[in-house]
Amino acid sequence: MNDRPYLACLDLDFEWTALQLKEFLRLWGLGFKLANIAKELNRDPDEVALLIIDLGRKGKLGHYPRHRNRPKPYKKIDVQKLHQLYMNPSLSMTQIAKHFGAGRRRCYQIITRERLKEPEKWPARREGRSKQ
Repeated sequence: MNDRPYLACLDLDFEWTALQLKEFLRLWGLGFKLANIAKELNRDPDEVALLIIDLGRKGKLGHYPRHRNRPKPYKKIDVQKLHQLYMNPSLSMTQIAKHFGAGRRRCYQIITRERLKEPEKWPARREGRSKQ
């Protein structure tokens, strides 16, 4: 080694959006494990661990619930297939959610997350409350 200072964790992403923080705190409050939180947020588990340390040091992290009936992680939804169904205007969000065996809210969460990454790929849909 040379005399230069060593900078640790340069390969990790320490930036969190307000939406990601809100989702993290929701999952934390539900008692999700670190690994499951990382999967849900598409983040490295080390990044989530460092967020827990940071928020804990600042007193912004509530107690981790230790109840027995911890919710199961969400079903994995294929984003490619979700996009394909989402772009079909004849399908309602309820129909899309039923395809995955998930709730509409979960589909909206994924769409919102993907829209932040690629807004031109996920245009807004205007759905009226039509009776089926």
